[in-house]
Amino acid sequence: VGDKRTADDTYVFLQKFFQMYPQYLLNEVWITGESYAGHYIPNAAARILDGNRQGGLPINLQGIMAGNPWTVAQYDNRGAVDFWYTHAMISNTTYNALLNTCDFNNAGPLRATADTCDSLTDQATAEFGNVNIYDVYQDVCNHSELSAAHFMRALGELGGAHSVLPAARRVKSGPAPDCIDDYMNAYLNRKDVQAALHV
Repeated sequence: VGDKRTADDTYVFLQKFFQMYPQYLLNEVWITGESYAGHYIPNAAARILDGNRQGGLPINLQGIMAGNPWTVAQYDNRGAVDFWYTHAMISNTTYNALLNTCDFNNAGPLRATADTCDSLTDQATAEFGNVNIYDVYQDVCNHSELSAAHFMRALGELGGAHSVLPAARRVKSGPAPDCIDDYMNAYLNRKDVQAALHV
């Protein structure tokens, strides 16, 4: 299991898909994703290009797109801390402590052990409160199970930072409604939707 295996599995899936549905073989293929797809996407693209050179069914790969990708721990972790600081989400004291204490090459949810950096990350998340980490300007849904607090606790279970965050409100700036996650949860749990998805 790992990135190579995922790329190989993706390639095998696409080969079998195009064998079953050759009418789609000439269609453009774009690989997209977010978060850890920052690893999956380039590896899958490289595997497709290798397969095309090695004589597999030619896949018409046009490009790749990654949103908020997890790529290189050192840059992703440091970038998060700089983002928090430059958006006035954490104090100067917390920012400097994070920079002086954390090994950004060895931090985040995929790490097996806790250290002082976890405590500082807890402190930072307590300072910035219950915000949507993907849109810090968006109003938050304080009763959503998919709040920032829930997300950080889930990361904690994986070995990253965790915290029970205080409720905090932000100025609403975008078109997304409050509690959109609650709406999606309700929608995906409707019997007619589950039947349509065959689940």
